[in-house]
Amino acid sequence: MLAIPENLVAKAESSSSILLTWDEVENAESYNVYRDGDSIANVTNPTYTDKDLEYNTEYCYTGTAVKNDLETNKSGEAWAHKFELPITT
Repeated sequence: MLAIPENLVAKAESSSSILLTWDEVENAESYNVYRDGDSIANVTNPTYTDKDLEYNTEYCYTGTAVKNDLETNKSGEAWAHKFELPITT
């Protein structure tokens, strides 16, 4: 039985991307990443960069661990808000 991913963190990486990280789950083959309840990626490492996001928008992320087409329950939520960066000259 797989554990549910823990310690999901969402951190703004740039003006249009958010870096997600979480603890590795023993025996997991991959991880599903969800944004606002919708599946957006399947990755093999416990990290994902969500790109091309809208400015001034809040996003909610969760993740699951996968092995042999069996998926765990979703992790706790991680929230991130994308703000438009000021223009400097």
